[in-house]
Amino acid sequence: MDNSIDLKWITEQIRNQRHDFMNYLQVIYGYLQINRPNDAVDYIKKVNKKMIMLSQIYNIDSPIISMFVHDIINQLEKNNIEWELKNIESYISKEDLSKNIYIYKELYIKYISFIYNFIKDNMENEEVDIYLVYYKERPSFILMNNTLTIKELNFLEFKTYEERIHITSSSLAKVLIVQF
Repeated sequence: MDNSIDLKWITEQIRNQRHDFMNYLQVIYGYLQINRPNDAVDYIKKVNKKMIMLSQIYNIDSPIISMFVHDIINQLEKNNIEWELKNIESYISKEDLSKNIYIYKELYIKYISFIYNFIKDNMENEEVDIYLVYYKERPSFILMNNTLTIKELNFLEFKTYEERIHITSSSLAKVLIVQF
Protein backbone atom coordinates (compact mmCIF):
# COMPACT_ATOMS: atom_id res chain seq x y z
CA MET A 1 0.00 0.00 0.00
CA ASP A 2 1.66 3.20 -1.04
CA ASN A 3 1.27 6.55 0.70
CA SER A 4 -1.41 7.82 -1.69
CA ILE A 5 -3.57 4.76 -0.94
CA ASP A 6 -2.93 5.21 2.79
CA LEU A 7 -4.05 8.85 2.58
CA LYS A 8 -7.17 7.98 0.56
CA TRP A 9 -8.06 5.30 3.08
CA ILE A 10 -7.50 7.60 6.06
CA THR A 11 -9.45 10.40 4.38
CA GLU A 12 -12.33 8.01 3.77
CA GLN A 13 -12.27 6.96 7.45
CA ILE A 14 -12.39 10.59 8.59
CA ARG A 15 -15.24 11.29 6.16
CA ASN A 16 -17.15 8.30 7.55
CA GLN A 17 -16.57 9.44 11.13
CA ARG A 18 -17.83 12.93 10.33
CA HIS A 19 -20.92 11.44 8.66
CA ASP A 20 -21.60 9.24 11.70
CA PHE A 21 -21.16 12.20 14.05
CA MET A 22 -23.69 14.25 12.09
CA ASN A 23 -26.13 11.31 12.18
CA TYR A 24 -25.74 11.05 15.96
CA LEU A 25 -26.56 14.75 16.35
CA GLN A 26 -29.59 14.46 14.05
CA VAL A 27 -31.01 11.54 16.05
CA ILE A 28 -30.55 13.40 19.34
CA TYR A 29 -32.06 16.56 17.84
CA GLY A 30 -35.01 14.50 16.55
CA TYR A 31 -35.70 13.02 19.98
CA LEU A 32 -35.61 16.50 21.51
CA GLN A 33 -37.87 17.93 18.78
CA ILE A 34 -40.58 15.34 19.54
CA ASN A 35 -40.19 15.88 23.28
CA ARG A 36 -38.57 12.52 24.08
CA PRO A 37 -35.62 13.60 26.22
CA ASN A 38 -35.30 10.19 27.91
CA ASP A 39 -34.79 8.56 24.50
CA ALA A 40 -32.19 11.23 23.69
CA VAL A 41 -30.34 10.47 26.94
CA ASP A 42 -30.46 6.70 26.25
CA TYR A 43 -29.15 7.27 22.74
CA ILE A 44 -26.32 9.48 24.06
CA LYS A 45 -25.36 6.68 26.47
CA LYS A 46 -25.31 4.17 23.59
CA VAL A 47 -23.15 6.48 21.45
CA ASN A 48 -20.86 7.16 24.42
CA LYS A 49 -20.31 3.40 24.92
CA LYS A 50 -19.45 3.08 21.24
CA MET A 51 -17.01 6.02 21.45
CA ILE A 52 -15.26 4.45 24.46
CA MET A 53 -14.77 1.24 22.45
CA LEU A 54 -13.46 3.22 19.46
CA SER A 55 -11.03 5.03 21.78
CA GLN A 56 -9.63 1.67 22.84
CA ILE A 57 -9.13 0.78 19.19
CA TYR A 58 -7.28 4.04 18.51
CA ASN A 59 -5.01 3.44 21.49
CA ILE A 60 -3.51 0.38 19.79
CA ASP A 61 0.18 0.92 19.11
CA SER A 62 -0.26 0.40 15.36
CA PRO A 63 -2.26 3.10 13.53
CA ILE A 64 -2.73 0.78 10.54
CA ILE A 65 -4.31 -1.89 12.73
CA SER A 66 -6.52 0.76 14.35
CA MET A 67 -7.69 1.94 10.94
CA PHE A 68 -8.31 -1.64 9.80
CA VAL A 69 -10.47 -2.42 12.84
CA HIS A 70 -12.39 0.83 12.43
CA ASP A 71 -12.88 0.10 8.73
CA ILE A 72 -14.43 -3.27 9.58
CA ILE A 73 -16.65 -1.63 12.20
CA ASN A 74 -17.85 0.83 9.55
CA GLN A 75 -18.73 -2.12 7.34
CA LEU A 76 -20.65 -3.76 10.19
CA GLU A 77 -22.59 -0.58 10.80
CA LYS A 78 -23.36 -0.12 7.08
CA ASN A 79 -24.99 -3.56 7.27
CA ASN A 80 -26.89 -2.66 10.48
CA ILE A 81 -24.95 -5.24 12.47
CA GLU A 82 -24.59 -4.58 16.19
CA TRP A 83 -21.03 -5.01 17.44
CA GLU A 84 -19.20 -4.95 20.73
CA LEU A 85 -15.50 -4.77 21.43
CA LYS A 86 -14.80 -7.66 23.77
CA ASN A 87 -11.07 -7.71 24.23
CA ILE A 88 -7.93 -5.92 23.17
CA GLU A 89 -4.92 -7.59 24.66
CA SER A 90 -2.86 -4.67 25.81
CA TYR A 91 0.26 -6.81 25.99
CA ILE A 92 0.43 -7.34 22.21
CA SER A 93 3.69 -5.63 21.53
CA LYS A 94 4.15 -2.87 19.00
CA GLU A 95 6.80 -5.06 17.40
CA ASP A 96 4.33 -7.93 16.96
CA LEU A 97 1.71 -5.61 15.55
CA SER A 98 4.01 -4.02 13.02
CA LYS A 99 6.68 -6.54 11.99
CA ASN A 100 4.69 -7.86 9.01
CA ILE A 101 2.72 -4.71 8.29
CA TYR A 102 3.59 -4.53 4.59
CA ILE A 103 2.50 -8.11 4.00
CA TYR A 104 -0.63 -7.36 5.98
CA LYS A 105 -1.41 -4.24 3.92
CA GLU A 106 -1.10 -6.22 0.70
CA LEU A 107 -3.38 -8.94 2.06
CA TYR A 108 -5.87 -6.36 3.23
CA ILE A 109 -6.05 -4.74 -0.20
CA LYS A 110 -6.34 -8.15 -1.84
CA TYR A 111 -9.04 -9.47 0.51
CA ILE A 112 -11.04 -6.41 1.60
CA SER A 113 -13.91 -7.26 -0.77
CA PHE A 114 -13.82 -10.84 0.49
CA ILE A 115 -13.97 -9.61 4.11
CA TYR A 116 -16.85 -7.21 3.33
CA ASN A 117 -18.77 -9.97 1.52
CA PHE A 118 -18.22 -12.38 4.41
CA ILE A 119 -19.69 -9.79 6.77
CA LYS A 120 -22.64 -9.04 4.49
CA ASP A 121 -23.39 -12.69 3.71
CA ASN A 122 -22.77 -14.25 7.12
CA MET A 123 -23.28 -11.68 9.85
CA GLU A 124 -26.73 -10.37 8.93
CA ASN A 125 -29.07 -10.36 11.93
CA GLU A 126 -26.18 -11.32 14.20
CA GLU A 127 -24.67 -9.47 17.10
CA VAL A 128 -20.93 -9.77 16.72
CA ASP A 129 -18.00 -9.55 19.09
CA ILE A 130 -14.63 -8.10 18.17
CA TYR A 131 -11.36 -9.32 19.65
CA LEU A 132 -7.78 -8.26 19.11
CA VAL A 133 -5.86 -11.08 20.75
CA TYR A 134 -3.16 -13.65 20.18
CA TYR A 135 -4.54 -16.60 18.25
CA LYS A 136 -2.18 -19.46 17.46
CA GLU A 137 0.74 -17.32 18.63
CA ARG A 138 0.01 -14.39 16.28
CA PRO A 139 -1.69 -11.09 17.01
CA SER A 140 -5.11 -11.45 15.41
CA PHE A 141 -8.32 -9.59 14.69
CA ILE A 142 -11.31 -11.85 15.35
CA LEU A 143 -14.89 -11.11 14.39
CA MET A 144 -17.47 -13.68 15.48
CA ASN A 145 -21.13 -14.05 16.30
CA ASN A 146 -21.73 -13.60 20.00
CA THR A 147 -23.08 -17.12 20.55
CA LEU A 148 -19.47 -18.33 20.75
CA THR A 149 -16.70 -17.78 23.23
CA ILE A 150 -13.09 -17.19 22.28
CA LYS A 151 -12.14 -20.53 23.87
CA GLU A 152 -14.41 -22.41 21.45
CA LEU A 153 -12.34 -21.34 18.42
CA ASN A 154 -9.95 -24.26 18.89
CA PHE A 155 -12.79 -26.70 18.18
CA LEU A 156 -13.83 -25.21 14.84
CA GLU A 157 -12.62 -26.07 11.35
CA PHE A 158 -11.50 -23.14 9.25
CA LYS A 159 -10.89 -22.43 5.59
CA THR A 160 -7.59 -20.59 5.26
CA TYR A 161 -6.59 -17.95 2.71
CA GLU A 162 -2.98 -16.77 2.31
CA GLU A 163 -2.10 -18.33 5.70
CA ARG A 164 -3.45 -15.30 7.55
CA ILE A 165 -7.19 -15.15 6.91
CA HIS A 166 -9.37 -17.88 8.39
CA ILE A 167 -13.14 -18.24 8.15
CA THR A 168 -15.87 -20.60 9.19
CA SER A 169 -19.58 -20.25 8.69
CA SER A 170 -22.31 -22.59 9.80
CA SER A 171 -25.69 -22.17 11.42
CA LEU A 172 -23.98 -21.91 14.82
CA ALA A 173 -20.54 -20.46 14.16
CA LYS A 174 -19.61 -17.47 12.04
CA VAL A 175 -16.00 -16.41 12.51
CA LEU A 176 -13.49 -14.30 10.59
CA ILE A 177 -9.87 -14.23 11.78
CA VAL A 178 -7.18 -12.00 10.31
CA GLN A 179 -3.70 -12.68 11.65
CA PHE A 180 -1.09 -9.94 11.52
